[in-house]
Amino acid sequence: MVTPKVVIKESLKEGLPETYVQNEWDYAVENDKAFVGAKVFNIASDGSVDVLFANPSGSGKILKVRLLSVNGGAEGQVDIYGGTYGETGTEDIVRTAAGTAIDILNKKLGGTSTSVAVFEYGGTYTLNTTSHTENLIPGGSGNFATGGAILNGLAGEILEGYGILIRITNNTASAVNYGVRIEWWEE
Repeated sequence: MVTPKVVIKESLKEGLPETYVQNEWDYAVENDKAFVGAKVFNIASDGSVDVLFANPSGSGKILKVRLLSVNGGAEGQVDIYGGTYGETGTEDIVRTAAGTAIDILNKKLGGTSTSVAVFEYGGTYTLNTTSHTENLIPGGSGNFATGGAILNGLAGEILEGYGILIRITNNTASAVNYGVRIEWWEE
C-alpha cells in the first residue's frame, strides 16, 4: 500500500498559518521535478497526427500525468492508446522511427532538471494493441463552428517501459489547427 505524501511547510508569508499542507504538484514544481510540453498542428482534411508520450525502460522514473488536453479549431477525434512501449517490435506501442521532439519545459523556471520522457510526433509507430479511449473534439456548423477542448481523464502514472500514443484526427473538409498539452512530474 502506498502512503500518500503530505508535506508540512513552515510559512514564510505574513497572514498564513505557521504550517500548511503543500499539494504534490506544488511540491514537484518547487523541487524541480515538474514539466510541460505542448504543440499545435495544422492537420489536413481527414488527416491525423500521432503524438507519442512514453517513459523509456531504464529511466528510473515514474511519470505522473497531471493534465492531458487536446484542443481543436473544429470537430475532430482523439484516440489514446496505452500499453508497453519500446523499439523491439513486441511491445503494445512500437517506435520504428523517431519523430520530431516536442519541446519540454521545466515548470520551475531556472530549474536544471531535464525530463526522461519521450514526447514527439510524426514518427513511425506500430500499434499492437486495441486498448484505447475515444474522445470527440466538439465542432459545429456555419457561424457556430468553433471547435473545442477535451481534458482527458488520463491523470495517472506511466511506469518505465510504458507509454501512450495520442492520435488526433481532423473530421472536417478543410485543414484545421489542433493542439496537445501534457503536464507531469517525475519521481
